[in-house]
Amino acid sequence: MKKILALFVGALFLAGCGSNPEPKTPDFTLSTDSSSLSIAAGSSGTVALKLEPINGFTGTPTFAITGAVVGTSTDKISGSVTNKILTLNVGSGVPTGAYPLKVTATSGTLVHNVDLNITVTAATGDFTLNGTSSGIVIAAGASGTVDFNVVPSAEFSGVIKLTLTGAIVGTGSDKIAVSSTFSSNVFTATLAVGANVPAGVYPITATGVSGGLNKTANFTVTVPGSTPDFAISVNTTNLTIEAASSDIVSVNVTKFGGFTDTPTLEITGAIIGTGEDKIEILGNNSFILLVGRNVMPGVYVLKVTATSGSLVHSLDFTVTVVASFYISAISSTVAVNAGSSGNLDVELYPSGGFSNAVNLAFSGDQVGTGADKIAVSSTFTNNIFAVTLAVGANVPAGKYTIIATGTSGSLTRETNFTVTVLSANVPFSFVLSPATITYALGNRTPFVGITIARPASLIGAIDLVLEGDPRVGPIGAGKINGAAVSTTSDSASMKLTIDAAVPIGTYNLTVRGTSGSYSSTSTFTLNVVAQGTITFFDAPLFLGLRGKNGQQFTFICPPNISISSIWGTDVYTDDSRICSAAVHAGKITKLAGGTVTIEISAGLSSYTGSTRNGVTSRDYEAYSGSYSFK
Repeated sequence: MKKILALFVGALFLAGCGSNPEPKTPDFTLSTDSSSLSIAAGSSGTVALKLEPINGFTGTPTFAITGAVVGTSTDKISGSVTNKILTLNVGSGVPTGAYPLKVTATSGTLVHNVDLNITVTAATGDFTLNGTSSGIVIAAGASGTVDFNVVPSAEFSGVIKLTLTGAIVGTGSDKIAVSSTFSSNVFTATLAVGANVPAGVYPITATGVSGGLNKTANFTVTVPGSTPDFAISVNTTNLTIEAASSDIVSVNVTKFGGFTDTPTLEITGAIIGTGEDKIEILGNNSFILLVGRNVMPGVYVLKVTATSGSLVHSLDFTVTVVASFYISAISSTVAVNAGSSGNLDVELYPSGGFSNAVNLAFSGDQVGTGADKIAVSSTFTNNIFAVTLAVGANVPAGKYTIIATGTSGSLTRETNFTVTVLSANVPFSFVLSPATITYALGNRTPFVGITIARPASLIGAIDLVLEGDPRVGPIGAGKINGAAVSTTSDSASMKLTIDAAVPIGTYNLTVRGTSGSYSSTSTFTLNVVAQGTITFFDAPLFLGLRGKNGQQFTFICPPNISISSIWGTDVYTDDSRICSAAVHAGKITKLAGGTVTIEISAGLSSYTGSTRNGVTSRDYEAYSGSYSFK
């Protein structure tokens, strides 16, 4: 019995060793990198498909998307797969909500599915479509391009599709074939004009669609003929300008058929004119459009007309005016002592009927609360923000820029002003130039220059006055007056007025500068000389004598003359210094000075220089005025 059992088991073993196993069938698995996706109506989204081969699968499945909302109309969702990336296009009319879809991959008898949940959200934001030209000239059989700028709002989330339509648009030799590409928010439309398109002007409309948004821009294609003519276009078909602002429209003239004239250009429209409620036009081919402050929001159609003889061409473009505002600090600076308060006004300028509330906020490195900060607040009445600045006691002396920002909805405007925090009792000094001024009674008003050594901590104004002699006082008989000066810079000048009754003589005068409780002085010498005395700098041109040809004038040259520039010999240019020329001509000496008489004459075609009596004069070409000594 045991022997029979052993033989039976062995037979079973041998039978198993001699049979072939079942072959493994090639297959694949299908999944996605995400089982749900949110897409705005009118937009697109993508999902990566994961396809894993099994048992040596090498096939290429085909894909299909199914579901109740799948289709190609505007209220459906369509899909396509490229390189295992599923792109879903949600029509602009698909209602918001959740939509289950099924992605099916098929390869022969192998079929696998994966579920995908799509949530459609409302389209957001907006965009504008602006053509960069209202027209283009393209010869029959040739091609050209037109660009359309897309300006999306910050909230815009859609995908824009561009189409071009018109009676001439189509395929064939008598049509204009159109196509477009999109890059960096610019659609570039290519227009191929058929060889048999007749000469003429053909209107075309570009339409950008995203969800429920639909924007258009119109332009023309001019196919030229052999007759002399021209076409016009503008650089934009729709201009958006804030009231109380401006922009530019450029008109381009394209000539063909041997046309050589320059047409006259004019922009007309009901809104054009001068005044706050009009759009003023400046220029002749690059036109500036000045939109008045009181032009109300709306779309205004303007017409460009070009005329050359009997040829007249015109086109329309639109100006969209929007309400706005701007703000401006009435004074750009205010000075406040540390620990004190100051005030200035910021004015609100509404335009285009703007009437919304504006919030004014302030910023700057020093703005804040505390002893080392500047607290800024404002109240609003009758379009004026009354601004109060409370300067902390520990704010260092200096100049601080504060930015006032006005906000109303999406509109934001800024204006800057400077708060000068003052410090008193800061030492400073200054020097006067020239140190000696010679003034001939009746001559032009002299000035004394003031150069200030201002420490960085001295921010406030320095007040400068003239003193130092009993004759210094208000303008009047026998008085020497110096016009008071207040300056925050490092230099200034003081105008001196010397009355004709001031005696000839020498006056030691003082200029005193004061800032806070600190003052400093500097002195100069004023030599008052007889009427007719001139300085080394004076020349007939500077004394207003040009053109008084044939007339003679007598002057007194003071001793110790400083030699200055002269041109000519015997006859001198009328900008040559009189006293230097008199020494050159041998009429006086440099050391002694003296009285000289000159005669004014017309200019010469050239002047010859020379060296005489230790003075060198120079050559010069033609000049408009001359003089000589008598």
